[in-house]
Amino acid sequence: MNAMPATPLLPDLARCHALDRPFAPAVLDGDALWSWAELDRRATSIGAALTSRGLGPGDSIGLVIGGTALGIAALHGVPRAGVDVVLVHPRLSRPEIAALLEVAGCRALIVDPSTGIAASPGIERINLGEVIDAGTRALPPAPETTAAAETTAKTTGKTTGKTTEFIVPTSGTTAHPKLARLPLDRLAASAAAWNAVLPEATGWLLSLGLAHVAGLGIVSRAAAAGVPIVVLPDLDAGALLATVDAAAGHGIIASHLSLVATQLAGLLDALADAPPPDGIRAVILGGGPIPDGLVRRAIRARWPVIPSYGMTETASGVVAEVLADRPGADRAAAVGDRAGTVGRPLPGVELRLDGGDIQVRGPMVFAGYLDDPAATAAAITADGWLRTGDLGRLDADGGLTIDGRSDGLIVSGGENISPAEVEAALATHPGVREVAVVGVPDPTWSHVPVAILVMEPGANPSDDELIAHAR
Repeated sequence: MNAMPATPLLPDLARCHALDRPFAPAVLDGDALWSWAELDRRATSIGAALTSRGLGPGDSIGLVIGGTALGIAALHGVPRAGVDVVLVHPRLSRPEIAALLEVAGCRALIVDPSTGIAASPGIERINLGEVIDAGTRALPPAPETTAAAETTAKTTGKTTGKTTEFIVPTSGTTAHPKLARLPLDRLAASAAAWNAVLPEATGWLLSLGLAHVAGLGIVSRAAAAGVPIVVLPDLDAGALLATVDAAAGHGIIASHLSLVATQLAGLLDALADAPPPDGIRAVILGGGPIPDGLVRRAIRARWPVIPSYGMTETASGVVAEVLADRPGADRAAAVGDRAGTVGRPLPGVELRLDGGDIQVRGPMVFAGYLDDPAATAAAITADGWLRTGDLGRLDADGGLTIDGRSDGLIVSGGENISPAEVEAALATHPGVREVAVVGVPDPTWSHVPVAILVMEPGANPSDDELIAHAR
């Protein structure tokens, strides 16, 4: 089921493109345009820097990056040292980062300087910018890692040595996140499945953060297709539209992007429901509940939206309503006929319902939770089916409709929020006796968490005080 994909893995792809067409564009970040050869050189310097510090197979490294060219280089380069990569969200607090690194057994933290994150005491902090600068001045010999075997990867589509993993925290129903293990072959399988159904890409917009599996998926798909990634200075609608225009001035058409519902609504508002900029061919919509009215609105405005369904444990989307090859009027009719569905399984994905519970199986399904066999056994059946924790139903054509969560998780603006985590924070306030957190519908974020509190006798903290304490 989890066989090696027929294409090179992420750490090898920049090397392959650098050999085939070194001067083709790979990353555009503002006015900085990197070719595949330049991206490969930076990735190689990152891997060599880690190896020179004695880091390699068997080690875990924390990685905190923003949506920057440096962050993209890190995703290509850190696995070249053979280490496992723990993605650290830049919005985590310092205690949360320290706890995550401890649980994951990280020896070091690689930091994109744009995030401003500091390492915990006892953890080596490696400045990503300084590592790349040093490497471009005097690049040491490339280490013998999976990425060094470019000839094997180029000719056979396979790499040698250990397949490293990305480890991605994912909120659950407990106060502590679970750490999902995504070996490189899972990411490759996901990218291959998506690229098989999407229209041909000329460039991907980095429209989601790199600490999420959705951002990781953008990097994987672009690398597998050999097309550039265009970095956004900000994720709001105005910056996105301006960046698409600026990229065209550099000769790059950002044809593909992934959005959560809130982002798409903001874009339609900014454009007063006008069609998208020229060249946009696919807009994957996911990360949480997708309002039917929003999809119809986008289709009427001739946006090539593709509703989808997936999660961290499936290395991005595994179900999608791909109608990108139809004219606008036909797409509007098709979506109207299939209102509410997120589509059918991607190539290689199996889907079934067990009493309404959605289960999926395929080569992109994760390898379990780090050092948590009980949680892994609860999530994956003996024959490899992932219990997603979502409820759904299938229509006569096999289209999947999502009916909600079975575990109380709140999905707000594409972010997973654990009610137990918020409850644990509020419960430490001296004036709080009991607390429960629930999700309520919200027109902007789909759902938002709301806390219901019982106070200690005589205590009367204000909402602002409680919010500040929780923060």
